[in-house]
Amino acid sequence: MTLTNLQKKEIAEQQVQKNTTKRVISPELEKILYKAIPVLDHGFVRVVDYMGDDSSIVQAARVSYGKGTKKVSTDSGLIKYLMRHRHSTPFEMCEIKYHVKLPIFIARQWIRHRTANVNEYSARYSILDKEFSLTVVAALLTVVGYSLNDTIVVFDRIRENQGKYRKKSFEETINLSITETLSRTLITSGTTLFVVLSLFLLGGEIIHDFAFALLVGVLIGTYSSIYVASPLAVFLTKLVPPGGNVLKSS
Repeated sequence: MTLTNLQKKEIAEQQVQKNTTKRVISPELEKILYKAIPVLDHGFVRVVDYMGDDSSIVQAARVSYGKGTKKVSTDSGLIKYLMRHRHSTPFEMCEIKYHVKLPIFIARQWIRHRTANVNEYSARYSILDKEFSLTVVAALLTVVGYSLNDTIVVFDRIRENQGKYRKKSFEETINLSITETLSRTLITSGTTLFVVLSLFLLGGEIIHDFAFALLVGVLIGTYSSIYVASPLAVFLTKLVPPGGNVLKSS
């Protein structure tokens, strides 16, 4: 998890704030207030506000018969007793407000099993940092279609040349077909790369991730159409000859 300089500055400004209050405070929570605690690769958890402390829980538990004792050890024992016997109502006198960054499916499971008030920060309405978002997914699907179309052009030429040059081997036919379609592939890919590179450099932050995914995808797709798909066809032809059984290597 990497915070941007703007986010770090915002957290630092929040932590230096000095506010006076008449309510009870928790010294331990004050130490970590606003601090982002990293979780796994891209997530974090931070406390942004809270209400109440141990005395709030104890007071709620003892409200039926008065103030009771004031010993810390007794208060601690009462809280442990409440937790052990799952008397959860006194704990509702305390609240903690978290800022949590996590995958949406994890959030759904979390809210499913806990009672909470939630305000979601959605990528639909906000500009986020670089993430694997639906925009990136759309770019990847576009690249898959682009690469598939390029591969179809090469294989269609292979099919045509197999009818023209029956005396040539399959490998020779593939080499000839790639050579004949290479100029078309390079011109198409070069034009697309020029446009995508312009979007990447000049398009702004909103489409930066989309353009980056397209830029990398077009390069990989062009390479795979020429140097991966055709050799894979040769390998499969040797492994499973037309009309034959699978060849077993000794």
